[in-house]
Formats: sequence, structure tokens, C-alpha cells
Amino acid sequence: MSDIDTKLATVCEETQVSTDARQRLAGAFQPHFQEFETAAENAKQIKDDPKAAKASRLELKRIRCAAEKTRKGLKEDALRYGKAVDGINHVLLYALKPIEERMEEIETAEARRIAAERDAMIADRCNQVIDMAGNPALYNLGEMTDEEFGDLLGVLHAAKLAREEEERRQEDARRQAEEQARAAAEQAELERQRRMAEMEAENERLRKEREAAAAQAEKERKAAEKAAAIERQKREKAEREAIRIRAEHAERERIDEERIAAEAEEERQAELAPDREKLEALADTVSSFAIPDIANKAVQEQIADQFAKMARWIRASSEKL
Repeated sequence: MSDIDTKLATVCEETQVSTDARQRLAGAFQPHFQEFETAAENAKQIKDDPKAAKASRLELKRIRCAAEKTRKGLKEDALRYGKAVDGINHVLLYALKPIEERMEEIETAEARRIAAERDAMIADRCNQVIDMAGNPALYNLGEMTDEEFGDLLGVLHAAKLAREEEERRQEDARRQAEEQARAAAEQAELERQRRMAEMEAENERLRKEREAAAAQAEKERKAAEKAAAIERQKREKAEREAIRIRAEHAERERIDEERIAAEAEEERQAELAPDREKLEALADTVSSFAIPDIANKAVQEQIADQFAKMARWIRASSEKL
């Protein structure tokens, strides 16, 4: 196998065409490859000859154009073949589709019928379970056989009868308890009314006793208030007399104290008179004291000011005696 044959086989394998297609492609392009091999061998011999190079190029161009024409022809045939394949398939599909759809409708209708029968059976079983006071959600009703469902209904029926019997028993017990409670309530009401009557009689007796006690207390209160008023008048009169006596006594004591204080002040002033005179004389002496004339007039003025302050202080002290 030549190199060209190997390349053609590789292309056919990669495109995965059929054996007939491979043979057809090889037969169509084999002459072009053979001419190409000859032209390529001749081109190797050309060095710097422009005419020979032109002739070789034109030969290669001819081979390329011929190969392109072959490619277009084969591709047009392939396209026409593909269209024919699609057309034939469409004819077959057009014939098949309505029959297939009708068969599918028959199958679907049967499936719907079976599903409807199953749904109706489940609904009927749910109603029967509910009639027995059962919960349909607790059971897989669609998967049970008729025998299993019959056993379930028997169990539910027995349970329903037991519940009804228990409910009747509880109802009887409830009515009995209500009757007993009603009788006890009536007896309690009679007892309450009796106690209320006794309490009302007792309250009436106590009310009369309280009214009598209140009347006696009011009488005693008024007598006590009258006695207290007389006693208060006597006490107020005695207090006013005592206040008058204390005021007169206090006034006499005040007059006596003022007189004694005036006499004591006269005596003290008489005793202090010589000391005042002495201090007044000293103040006059200090005021008249001659300050020597010195060069430092500021010191001289300070000394004179100090003597004047001392004279004023002595006179103020004499006035306090």
C-alpha cells in the first residue's frame, strides 16, 4: 500500500464511512493522487528555470481544480443521497405515526380504566373504613386483597361495637353522676336557704342590739359632752385667771428688775467715773505730745499717726467703762 493509499484509509476510518463509500472515494481521488505524485516528482527536478516552474505550477493547479471538481460532484451526490434518505424515512414515519398513536391510545385507555377502577375501589374501601370509625390513612387499602380487607373490616367493626358499648356505659355513668350531682345541689340549696334564714334572723337580732347600744352610747356621749363642756369652761376660766395673775407678777418682776438694773448702772457709772477721767486726760496728753522734727518726714508722719491712733483708742476704751 502506497503512502497515498494509507492516508485515504486513515481518513475513511476517522469519518467512519461504509466500505462502499471508501471504495467510491478511492476510485474517484486515486487518479488525482497519481497525477500529483508525478507532478511532485517533476517539481523536485526544477531548480532555477522559470518556464519549467510555471509549467509545473499550472499542472499542479490543473490537478487541484480537477480534484475540487471531483469533491463538489461527490458532495452534491452525497447531499442528494441524504435528502433521499430523509424523504424515504419521512414517508415511513408518516405511515407509522397514526397507527402507533392509536395503539398508544388503546394502551393508555386501558391503563386509565385500570387506574380508575383501582381509585374507585380505594374510595369505596375508605368510605367503609370511615363508616367503621377508622382512619383510612393508616392502611394501604390499594394493596390489600379482598380477604385482607374483609378481615380489616371485621376488626374495625368489633372495635366500633366496643367503643359504642363503652360510650353507652360512659353516658349512663354521666347521667347517673349528673342526677346525683343535681340531687346533691338541691339538698345543698335547701341547706343554704336554711342557713341564710338563720343568718338573717341572727343579723336582725344583732342589728337591734347594735341600735340599742348605739342609742345608749349616744345618750352617754351627749351627757359626757355636756359634763366636758362645763369642765372645759371651768378650766378655761381658771386658766385665764392664772394667766392674768402670772402677767401681773411678771410685770411687777420686770419693773423691779429694771429698777435694780438702773440702780446698779448708776453705781457702776459712779465707780468708773475716776478711771474715765484718767483715761481722757491720758488721751489728751498723747494727742498733745510734740513730735521731734527729723529729716525723714515719712517716719515723722508715721510716728504722729501712731500717737493719734493711740489717743483715739484710749478715748474709745474710756467710753466702754
